Amino acid sequence: MGAEVFLFFKACLNEIYHFGRKKMKNVIIGMLAFTVVFWNLENFMDCRKAGRKYSFYRKCEAVCKEIFRMEDELGDLPDAVGFAEVEDSFVVWSLLKTTLLRKTPYSFIHYDSPDHRGIDCVLLYRRDRLRLLNSKPNHVCDSLGRVMATRDILLGSFETRDSARVDILVNHHPSQIGGKTEGRNAAKACMQRLCDSLASFSGTIVSIGDFNEGPGWKCGGMKDLSENSIGSGSIRFNGEWELIDRCYTDTLTEGRMMVFDDSVLTEPDSVHGGEKPRRTAIGPRYNGGVSDHYPIVVELDLKARNRR
Repeated sequence: MGAEVFLFFKACLNEIYHFGRKKMKNVIIGMLAFTVVFWNLENFMDCRKAGRKYSFYRKCEAVCKEIFRMEDELGDLPDAVGFAEVEDSFVVWSLLKTTLLRKTPYSFIHYDSPDHRGIDCVLLYRRDRLRLLNSKPNHVCDSLGRVMATRDILLGSFETRDSARVDILVNHHPSQIGGKTEGRNAAKACMQRLCDSLASFSGTIVSIGDFNEGPGWKCGGMKDLSENSIGSGSIRFNGEWELIDRCYTDTLTEGRMMVFDDSVLTEPDSVHGGEKPRRTAIGPRYNGGVSDHYPIVVELDLKARNRR
């Protein structure tokens, strides 16, 4: 009798949990799917410098819980997770060592970039599924070859357990603030060169990131998975949804992309109506959220290349 009561209450709690959050549309390709996530974590700064230990460790816990929610939704932990707006390695170390992510097989790649805000791109990867071949930060340069004060494009090259090669680029292109386009055009040119170079290895190329512009840009030899994605947008600006966090893959790789708009990451938009992603802080005030961006989830069928 006691066991039956326990199972009944466990089932009730499960129903309450799933009722309290948006149910993501299942777009799993199959058990062999290779999953990549990207998330702009909005000013995930080193608490030793910023002096906000409470909100910092709350944010670490929130990011950790969201990765496990993805596991719950997708059936397994993502194979790789790219982040933007992370200040340094201490932030990533804290995320992986002070939360339950310490029990997962994630390692990470990080390099300090010349960005004027001191923020970088990061790539987590599952060392039980991916063997790191090499990694490299790629500077974005202007027309004269000078390194620009923006985020590097991070490259991680891997071999899967099936001996397939996967190259992952993590991007955070310059913003459109002030109508300036030089930096963003330089970042796009850098990404194009990297994709062209990686194509010679005949492996899967995945380029994820915050491109600071919506779908429309064509990266030669690559396809934009956001063209058939699920979700209204990854960020809300002046009441309008924008899909600036996206994924490009080589043309031989099949895949789908969705915006992971979990209700836990959402709050009402008191100015424009509707909902928006819930930020960590608004000015000096702690707001209890994670980011003004939703994460995106990309599922790829790496074996599609061999069927063509």
